[in-house]
Amino acid sequence: QYQDASADMFKAAQDIFYNILGNFVNNVSSLLLGVLLTMLYTLFWLCSPVPMDASIDIMFRKYIMFKTLACFGYGMCA
Repeated sequence: QYQDASADMFKAAQDIFYNILGNFVNNVSSLLLGVLLTMLYTLFWLCSPVPMDASIDIMFRKYIMFKTLACFGYGMCA
């Protein structure tokens, strides 16, 4: 009777552990894929950048700076 209960508890704990481990592996693999795609996009963009006017370049740099500050601020508050 106690052996059945302990076996059931062990099975339940094992299921929970495998579920958590599976979710962790899924999230890590998604993160790695996103990082890989971002790095490839950046690499190709650096190899052949799009020609742009100086005013567009300044606007783009300001956008990146403000976007970085906004994301940093959100990260600090969340």
